[in-house]
Amino acid sequence: MILREKAEALQKLLKSLPSFAIAFSGGVDSGLLAAAAVRAGHERVLAVTLRPPWVPEREYRDAASMAEFLDLDWHCIPMDFPEVLRDNPEDRCYLCKTRILRAIKDTAVKSGATVLVDGSNADDSYAHRPGKRALEEFGIISPLAECGFGKSDVRALAKEYGLPVWNKPAYSCLLTRFPHDRRVSEEMLSMVEKGEEFLIDQGFPSVRLRTHDDLARIEIPPEEREQFCTMERMDRVSRALKSLGYRYVSLDLEGYRCGKMDRTETE
Repeated sequence: MILREKAEALQKLLKSLPSFAIAFSGGVDSGLLAAAAVRAGHERVLAVTLRPPWVPEREYRDAASMAEFLDLDWHCIPMDFPEVLRDNPEDRCYLCKTRILRAIKDTAVKSGATVLVDGSNADDSYAHRPGKRALEEFGIISPLAECGFGKSDVRALAKEYGLPVWNKPAYSCLLTRFPHDRRVSEEMLSMVEKGEEFLIDQGFPSVRLRTHDDLARIEIPPEEREQFCTMERMDRVSRALKSLGYRYVSLDLEGYRCGKMDRTETE
């Protein structure tokens, strides 16, 4: 299917749904889904965002901005740090997604929504996504995936719709910056968030700051490594990250690759 046919299929699917709520992160996938729902004629589209401590503040700012841009009925719900996630277990994504979806579903039901949808796209079915099991258990509908939207399709249609997040880099939660089965505190999450904010401000929006005790391992896209490796920049980054509490600062020579902290990753 060409993009236009996929867009028409998405409109048809959304029009067929009764009142629904969107699990809304404010990124390009859920942003496009919300925009398509508005275009399908749904009034005051209900979008629900969870706010746990392992998602950085910049993501909530983006979600709030997108909700305002699309004039959504937006609910942002704070979430605590449950004990079951503090040791960063291997099934972290499933445990996290279960709690998030339960909270979103409760809010949706109270608001009169009968269906919950999310922004998973067709490419997600080929990736390592432990949280997919939770989506199935909660009966979540993924309209983008059902209509054949891959990530490039999502970005292309989001750009056509004029969404400001159309080229926003992919994001993963801050717990992915730590090895599995290691105790993670709010302070450690804050240190990673501040470090990544600094690196983003330096011009590296797709950065991951992997943390191994007091060692920071910076991952940036492979094509950006040469840009990063100037004496002045490396000295500046080292000083900034050490001021946050890291003792050692390193650059991953391979560059960023999704899932490097997962034990299922093949090196």
